[in-house]
Amino acid sequence: MQKTANAFRHEEAMCGYAINRAWSLNGMVTKIVRIMRLMAVLLLAATFAVQARPVAQTVSLTVKQMPLKQVFSMVEKQTGYAVFGNRSVWNQARPVTVSVANMPLDSFLAMVLTGRGLAFRLDSKTISLYEKENAVTLKDKTEQVTAMLLNAANAVDIRGKVTDEKGNALPGVAVIVKGSSRQVMTDEQGVFTVSGVDKDAVLLFSSINMEPLEVKVNGRTAIEVTLKTKVTELTDMVVTGVAISTSRAKTPFAVAKVDEKLINTVPALDLSQTLRAKVAGITIIQDQGNAGASVSLRGAKSFYGNIDPLIVVDGFVSNLTLSNLNPQDVESIEVVKGAAASAMYGTRAEGGVIQVITKKGRDARGKLNITFDNEYGRNSVQRTPRLATLHRWKTDPNDVYGFAYLTDQNGNKTNSRIANVQDNGFSEVLSPYKHFYDNVGLLMNNRPFYVNFLSLSTGNDKYNIYMSFQNQQNSGVVAPVGADVRRTAKLNLQLRPVPKLEIEADVHYFYTNRPSVIANAGGASSFFGQVLTQEPFINLDQRDSSGNYVAVPRGYKIQNLNLNSNPLYTYSKRQYKNPTSQILVGGKMRYAFSRKISAEVNGSINQSFSSVSSLYPKGYVTALEDVTLNNGNLYLSSGKNQFINGQAQVNYQDKFGDINFAASAKSVYEYYYSTFFSASGYGFSVPLYTLANTSAASRSISGSEEPAGKTVNYGYFLNVRMDYKDKYMLDVLGRIDQSSRYGSNAQTAFFPRLSAAYRVTKDFDLGNKVNELKVRLSWGRAGRIPAFNAKESLASVSNSGISITQNENTYLQRSYTTEVETGFDARFFRKLNVTFNYSKSNSKGDFVQPPVFLPTLGSTPAYKNFGLITSNTIELEVRANDIVVNKVVKWDAGLTFSRVRSKIKELGDGLPAFYNGNYRVDKGLSPWSFFGQKVLTSLSELQVVNGLVTNAAGGTHSLSDFVVNAQQHVVLKSNAGTVNEKPLVLQENGVAKSMVVGDAQPDFTTGFNTTLTFFDKLQLYATLDWQHGGKKYNGTTQYLTSYDRSGIWQDYAAAGLPEAYMQALYNGNTLTNFWLESASYLSLREISLSYTLPRFKGIKVLQSARIALTGRNLYTWSKFSGSNPEGYFDNYPYPVYRTYTAKLTLNF
Repeated sequence: MQKTANAFRHEEAMCGYAINRAWSLNGMVTKIVRIMRLMAVLLLAATFAVQARPVAQTVSLTVKQMPLKQVFSMVEKQTGYAVFGNRSVWNQARPVTVSVANMPLDSFLAMVLTGRGLAFRLDSKTISLYEKENAVTLKDKTEQVTAMLLNAANAVDIRGKVTDEKGNALPGVAVIVKGSSRQVMTDEQGVFTVSGVDKDAVLLFSSINMEPLEVKVNGRTAIEVTLKTKVTELTDMVVTGVAISTSRAKTPFAVAKVDEKLINTVPALDLSQTLRAKVAGITIIQDQGNAGASVSLRGAKSFYGNIDPLIVVDGFVSNLTLSNLNPQDVESIEVVKGAAASAMYGTRAEGGVIQVITKKGRDARGKLNITFDNEYGRNSVQRTPRLATLHRWKTDPNDVYGFAYLTDQNGNKTNSRIANVQDNGFSEVLSPYKHFYDNVGLLMNNRPFYVNFLSLSTGNDKYNIYMSFQNQQNSGVVAPVGADVRRTAKLNLQLRPVPKLEIEADVHYFYTNRPSVIANAGGASSFFGQVLTQEPFINLDQRDSSGNYVAVPRGYKIQNLNLNSNPLYTYSKRQYKNPTSQILVGGKMRYAFSRKISAEVNGSINQSFSSVSSLYPKGYVTALEDVTLNNGNLYLSSGKNQFINGQAQVNYQDKFGDINFAASAKSVYEYYYSTFFSASGYGFSVPLYTLANTSAASRSISGSEEPAGKTVNYGYFLNVRMDYKDKYMLDVLGRIDQSSRYGSNAQTAFFPRLSAAYRVTKDFDLGNKVNELKVRLSWGRAGRIPAFNAKESLASVSNSGISITQNENTYLQRSYTTEVETGFDARFFRKLNVTFNYSKSNSKGDFVQPPVFLPTLGSTPAYKNFGLITSNTIELEVRANDIVVNKVVKWDAGLTFSRVRSKIKELGDGLPAFYNGNYRVDKGLSPWSFFGQKVLTSLSELQVVNGLVTNAAGGTHSLSDFVVNAQQHVVLKSNAGTVNEKPLVLQENGVAKSMVVGDAQPDFTTGFNTTLTFFDKLQLYATLDWQHGGKKYNGTTQYLTSYDRSGIWQDYAAAGLPEAYMQALYNGNTLTNFWLESASYLSLREISLSYTLPRFKGIKVLQSARIALTGRNLYTWSKFSGSNPEGYFDNYPYPVYRTYTAKLTLNF
C-alpha cells in the first residue's frame, strides 16, 4: 500500500484551475504573510476565543470523468486524511463523475465507491481502500444477509422526479440512501428509481450548483423533489476586477455581487433601479419619474459631483447605461466600487465598474427551455407638491367663476380680481373656489403599463444558446403624451468544439422611444410647471365639439400666467419622437494551450443611433400670437456614436508547493467617434412638413456627418496573483494607458494596484458561529478622460486680444483617483454573510474651465487641472439565507448600510472659489454645499457691535428691536403684526449675505430586502430604502409660492401674514435656507406576492406556472414638501409614480 499524494504528482481540477508541482515561499510573500497574520490576531483577540482547528470531515467536490486516484488526492487536501490503497485499486477503478457540497466524508466514500468492487475503512486519520473480496469477511457477509432478510418486509420501491425552482427537470442528480453505499442518478427527465429502500430511510439529493436536500421516505413510493439554486456568497466566482474568474473567497478586494434571484423576483422597470437596497456604497437617484436613475459609487470624484461608473456587459467594455439593459436577461451583477479594485480598467474606471453578466442558457441540460412572461398594470402619481386649495380674492356668487373684478374707467369689468383683505388692511381672507377642478389628480393617474418577455435556451456539453425579446410600453402619468417604448433583444451563443477551446458570440439590441421627455423639460414652463401653477377654477380638461383639448380654456386670462397655451392642448398637438437604437456586438475566444497556459481575445462594437423630430403643425394656436409656432415649427436632429473595443490576454497558472500562482498580461485597444446633425425652421407655406416648405429666413442647419470627437486609447497591463495554502492572497497589477484625449506630454499614465488578504479561519477555529473570516487591504489608482474639446482648448493671446484659434492644451494633465480600501468578509452560522468596507480616496486634477483669466499662463485655457477631493466611505452588506427553514416557511433577508462623506481639500493654484449652479465650490466644503441667503430664525444669530445689530435690517437697530414670530422667523418688533412684517435675512455691510446654507450629502443610507416563502409555493418579497439627512432645494414650492399656489403660502396667509411676507420668502426665486428641506425619506420600493401553481398533469410540456401581484414605488414617507425627496434640486420634475401589475410566467 502507498499514500497517493506522495506516490504521484497529478493534475487537480478544482473550480477550473490547473495547478501542479512544488515551489517554496520567497522572502516577500513571507513578510506579507506575517503582517496579515498579525493584523488578524489583533482584530480577533478581543472578540474570539481561539482554539485548535479540527480537521474538516466533509467533502465539497465537482469533477467529471476524473481518475479515482486524483479524486482521493483532493479528498486528502480537503480533509487532512491520508489515503492508502494497493496498486490494483488504482489500476482497475473507472473515472469518477460527481458533484457534492459539504457531504459527510463517510457518505461521500460510500457514494463514490458504489459499484466499483471497492470498500473503505476509516481509521484515525487514514482512509484505507480495499478490493471488496478482501474487505468482506464471512462475518460481514452473514451480517449483510441477516440485515437483508430483516429489512425486506419494510422495503419499498421508489420512483420520483427532481426539478429546480422553475420546474425544470434536473438530470444527473445523485440520489443516495443515507447511511449506505446505494446511489442512483436521475435521467434526462429528472426521473429516478430506487428499489428495496427501507420505508423509514432518508434520501440525500445532491447536484452541481444546487443546495443538497435530505428527504424522509416515510413509506412513500412516489417522491417529487425541488432543489434550490446554491447560494454561496463567499465561494462563488467573480469576473470583475480580476484577470480570470476567481473565487470570492480568494479575491483580496471588495466585489459586491447580486444574483438572479434578487434581480428577477421583482424585475425593476430598468436595470438602473435594480441595485437599490442590495449594494452598499452606491448612490441611486431618480429625480425624474420617467427616466432611468443616475448611479454612482463612493462619493464625489469631481468638483461637479459624481462620476458615472463604467458599464461592462459580459466582459465587453461599453458606452451603455444601466437603464438600457433588461433585468430579465441578467444572471448576476458585479460591482467594483473604488479605484483600489478598478485600476484594472485604467483610464475609464475612476467612477468604479459595474459588470452585468447576462444569461447564457447554461442550465438547459440538453433541453429546449422556453419562458414566457406577461405583465400588465397601471401607473398613478405617488407624490406631488402640496398645493393651495383656497384663494385670496373677493367673491361674487353671480360670476361664473365666483370672483369680483375691478372695472376700467368706463365701468366695464376687467379680468383683474379684487384682493379680499381683513379690516386691518393686509391680512387676507381665504375662500374656497366656486368650481374646483383637480387638474393634477384627473390628468396624472391610471395610465397603462405592460411588458411582454420571451426567452429560449438550450445546450449541452458542446454548446449553449440563449435568445430573448422584451417589449415594454409605459404610459407614465401624462394623459396627452404617448407611451414610452423600450424593446430589447439578445442572442448569446457559446461553443465548445474541443475541450480546450471555447467560442462565444453576443448580440444585444436596444430600442427606445421616449416622448415623455418633453413633459419634464423647461422647469416652470414644463408640463408639470404649467399644470401645478394653474388655479383649480380653470378646467384644463376642457374639450371642443370634436373632443379635442382647447388651446385657451375658459378663465385662462383671469389668472394671466403669460403661458402660451393649455399644456394639454400643447402636448396633444405637438408631434414628438426621439427614437434611439443601440447595438452591442461582441465575440470571444478562449484557448487552453496546456494546463498552465491559456489565451483569450475579445472584441466588441457598441453603436448608438439617435434622432429627434419635433413638429408644431400649421395652425397651432397660442394665447398670444407667436410667429415661430402658429404657422408650424419643425426641428430635426440625428446622431451616431460608435465605440470599438478589442482585447487580447495571455494567462499562466501553476502550483509550486503550497503556492498557487497566476499571471495575466493584456493589451486593450479602444476607438470612439460621434457625428451630429440638426436642422430647424418655421412658417410653413403649406401643411407639407419638410424644411423646404418653411420660411427661408427661419432655417438653421448645424453639424456634420464627418466623424467628430475621435478618441483612441491603448492599454497594457500585467497582473500577478498568488495564494499560499488558499489562505494568504496577494494581487499586484500595473496598467499603462495611452489616450489621445490628452496632450502629448500627458498621454501616457500608469495605474497600479496592490491587494492582499488573509483567510483567518484557515488557521484558527472560531467555533461553529464563525465559518469564514477573511481580512483584506487594497490600494490602487484609476482615471478618466476629459471632454473631447478639453485637449484642443488653449486659445492664444495677442496684443489685439484673445484669438479663437485653438491650440493643443499642453497644460491639461491626467485626472485620477487613488484609493485605500480595507475590510473583511465573513460567514456566520453557515447562513449569514457579512461584508464590511472602509475606503478613503483622493481625486486629483479635476477638469475645470477657470472662471477668470490667469495671466501667469500667458494664455486663456478653457480647461485646466485643479484641486483635490477626498471621500471617506463606510459600507456594510449583510445577506442571510435560510434564517428560518421548516416545512411551512423559509426566510431570506438582506441589509445594506452606507455613509459617504466627500470634501474639497484643495482648489489648486490660481483657481478662485466659484459657483456650480446652486453649489459653492471652495476649499473645505463638500461638492454639494448649497450657497444662498440665510433667513434668520434665532436672535442668537444676530451680531451686536457697539449696541447695534450689524448683520440684519441695515445695521441701525438694537437687539431689543428684534423678535422671533410665530413662524420662527426673526422680524423687527415694530413691524410684527403689521403690513410691513417680513422675515429678515442675514446681511453684511447692509446687504444680503450669500453663504453656505446646507449640504445635500445624506448622513447615511440603508436598504432592506426580504423574501418569505411559504410551503415552497407562496412567496412574499419586499424592498425598503432609507435615506437619513441631507438637504434638497425645493425650487418647485418656492416658485409656486410666488403665484399663491403652494400649501406654504396658504398656511401663512391663513395665519394673517401680509402678502408681502410670502413674497419676501419667495425672495425673487433666490436660494435661501428656507427652501432647503430635509431630504430624509423611507420608501417602500417593491412588494410582490407570487404563487407557483400546481403542475398541470395533462400538459407535460408546461414545466411550471407562476402568478404574481407587484407594486413598485408604492409609498415614500418624507417631510419634504416638493415632488420627490430624491436628488438635490426639485424644479417641477416628472413625478415619481406607482406601478401596480399582475404577471403570469410560464416555463416550458
